[in-house]
Amino acid sequence: MTLRDSEDSIITDVVPDVRTGRKWDARQEVDQMESRLKHKDIVGYTQSGRAGFGNQEFKYYYKATDKERRVLVVEHKGVILHNEHSSYFFATMELLWLLCMIMHSSCLVAT
Repeated sequence: MTLRDSEDSIITDVVPDVRTGRKWDARQEVDQMESRLKHKDIVGYTQSGRAGFGNQEFKYYYKATDKERRVLVVEHKGVILHNEHSSYFFATMELLWLLCMIMHSSCLVAT
């Protein structure tokens, strides 16, 4: 992002190709995070939980400086990864609970 968004035309023309492997592409990930943050700006602040409006700090992507935008992209990717790991954890816990209930009910029926 630093090289791509530079004001110097020579630097923006010579952006290096970042090799990340076959599972993901750095340029595509950054573009996706930026589009999600722009969409978040359009939607605006939404209430989460019982806290109500004004209890959380909301940073607008379009008002941020270049350095703040880079930080917002990295933070937003961290939030998305955290949500993915949390949903996987809770799905696993739900499956374990369901298996325990099935095993417990089969023990009750057998006796």
